[in-house]
Amino acid sequence: MDNKVIIIHGLNNNLECFFPLLEKLKTVGLEGELLSLPGHGKIRQEAKDFANAQIVFDQSMQKLIQSAPYSVIAFSQGALYLELWLEKHQGRMPDSQVLLAPALFIRHFKKLNFIMSRLPSFAFIISQMPKKLRRFPYLHIWEYRTLFNKAQSYLQVYSPVKVPTLILVDPKDELVDAQKLKEELDNRNSGAQIIFFERPYLSGRRPGKYHVLFHPDYFSAQDWDHFTLQISEFIKKSSRPEA
Repeated sequence: MDNKVIIIHGLNNNLECFFPLLEKLKTVGLEGELLSLPGHGKIRQEAKDFANAQIVFDQSMQKLIQSAPYSVIAFSQGALYLELWLEKHQGRMPDSQVLLAPALFIRHFKKLNFIMSRLPSFAFIISQMPKKLRRFPYLHIWEYRTLFNKAQSYLQVYSPVKVPTLILVDPKDELVDAQKLKEELDNRNSGAQIIFFERPYLSGRRPGKYHVLFHPDYFSAQDWDHFTLQISEFIKKSSRPEA
């Protein structure tokens, strides 16, 4: 029996936009479950406090890993939550993880973090994410602060990755500093396999397009098949037989 795959979305994503990936994995024999990040379900305020957000995330993960081996696919901020969780987690570890455009190293991080720290937490910014992909029409400043606080915490992590890891990132990603991501993880001897997934046909589309590395609308049909095949083959290769 193949292990189950937990899929974790990013900041301000709805769960429905990950259905195509879920269905694609199902065609190759991988059963997936979606995890809703703190603040993206019924209680938006649960992610306002950094420590509480981590507790809520841990509770969600614990519910999904009680039985059967598992692997994880995590996008953007979801990857940040996952990596910080793995640093402290003492229980059953995933067989493998696939990080899609992980927000571990953010472009212009110091400048953006400074700006967010100076703005009132109750202020909000209209989301530029396409309606099809987003959970909320706007985000509060405190929601961006949660992202930057987690990124700041990850900068203090120097240990290798905990499990077999595949990272896929577009080198033109508007949020993730892809080059720094590769340099930093290589310098840490992380053992992660890092692949730059280029999509030149996205040129001219709205801002943020290169960061969307999970939905078929942002791939050619051939690239979508290739992209999902890389993920599924990596997960299957790393899976351990169920005891």
